[in-house]
Amino acid sequence: MITGASSGIGKGLATELAARGAKIGLLARRQNLLDEIVNAVRLRGGKAFSIATDVRDADAMRAAAERIRAELGWEPAIGIDEGLRSLI
Repeated sequence: MITGASSGIGKGLATELAARGAKIGLLARRQNLLDEIVNAVRLRGGKAFSIATDVRDADAMRAAAERIRAELGWEPAIGIDEGLRSLI
């Protein structure tokens, strides 16, 4: 699970992991940008899906983790984007 996946470090991490065949749940607020990244990930051989959500919403994050578990069949590891530093 990569937060902040629509741009910057999150986007770069998603595309790099895709090149290694990773299965990724991508989270960010902007669905249109997430859709573009999902397509790029799939073109590079990775498996990805997106969830438009706001990381400041704890219930939404729990729901995202549940969806990742259901989609990918494993407990998500979380990649925290640098942009979240001010929230932790």
